[in-house]
Amino acid sequence: MRDKQLHKRVNDDQVKDIFNKYFQKQIKAKQAREYLGIKKSQFFTLAFQYEKDPKTFTIQYHRKRPTRKIDASTKENILKELTTEKQIVTNPLISL
Repeated sequence: MRDKQLHKRVNDDQVKDIFNKYFQKQIKAKQAREYLGIKKSQFFTLAFQYEKDPKTFTIQYHRKRPTRKIDASTKENILKELTTEKQIVTNPLISL
């Protein structure tokens, strides 16, 4: 069941319900971990976050910046290098 990340397998309400049952001692930590399909350290990290502020607790996350972008100066250097390489490759005076 661990083929997908937690936030893709269950929603916030399901996780909150499991943590409610855990903190009310209706289920044990091992059983709660099995429901969620997570390991011990991640369970207790999330449990701590939930216990600290149950109303705003969420397992969803948003990235602060895009993951597949490079900064402008790096892009500029890459394009400059590619232009130089293209000139070298297309120059008939240079044999490879």
